[in-house]
Amino acid sequence: MRGPSTFEDLVAVIKLCYGSAKMDGQFTKDEFDTIITGLKAQYDFEGRADLLNEYLDDAEKMSYEEALERISRFDADEKQFTSDMLFCVIAADGKLSPDEEEFYRQILTEYDLPMFTGADKVDTNNEKEVEHEEEVDEHDAIIPAYIIVNFFGIASVQQSENEDWRSLEEDLISWLGCDGGVQVVRFTPRLNAISEELHLRGCHLVFLMARRGYGDRTVGDNAPATILYGSGEMLYGNIAFALETDRDYKVDGFRSRKLLNEAFAVINEAIGGLMRTED
Repeated sequence: MRGPSTFEDLVAVIKLCYGSAKMDGQFTKDEFDTIITGLKAQYDFEGRADLLNEYLDDAEKMSYEEALERISRFDADEKQFTSDMLFCVIAADGKLSPDEEEFYRQILTEYDLPMFTGADKVDTNNEKEVEHEEEVDEHDAIIPAYIIVNFFGIASVQQSENEDWRSLEEDLISWLGCDGGVQVVRFTPRLNAISEELHLRGCHLVFLMARRGYGDRTVGDNAPATILYGSGEMLYGNIAFALETDRDYKVDGFRSRKLLNEAFAVINEAIGGLMRTED
């Protein structure tokens, strides 16, 4: 998949991302950071902050009418890129408002865009969500656990009973050793494959990392994160593997010891055995 090749066409995508982010009445830092991360994953802006700012500024000036007219002429790859960008932005804050979902689906319908990458793994029309913890044996149940992997590939487990995002994010910031919050990486081809192998129901595997997607560049790159992200972009710092519900994108930990151990094994196999634990 590739994004638009002309300056104006990429500006059009950014303009629509701005529009989707504002559908719930506010444009959050998480949503803005998601736009930046999505652009940097596809385009090389290393050392070109001036060029990136030019794209962002022109998106503010472009009309929605021009942006929509441009995406109507996109080819299949450009439309997939646009759909993925829009969805990542509206899901950036961990929840999907009715207005955001309606905006997204309207764009898809009227301009013949495909669903976001990984949509075939998600049942968004199931009115009764099947939660992943329903089948947990009470003797196997644990406090929600998160697999933390540092840039050396050393894995550990942290647990938290916090269910609201604000409190859980504080735990994650502490575990990951990052400032300025965290972001969720979801629906990459490799993450989707792991979710499928784990036979997850009502949820999917994600990993969380420092906001802006690049982490602490004063430390080594995180090879597991880079491999699972799969775009060729180097990711830095520590990451946390977790689960996220399919319907409302609520981040949660592994609630069974069996699933936690299975997830570790499948993830480690997918990245060539790069994770290890310390005795």
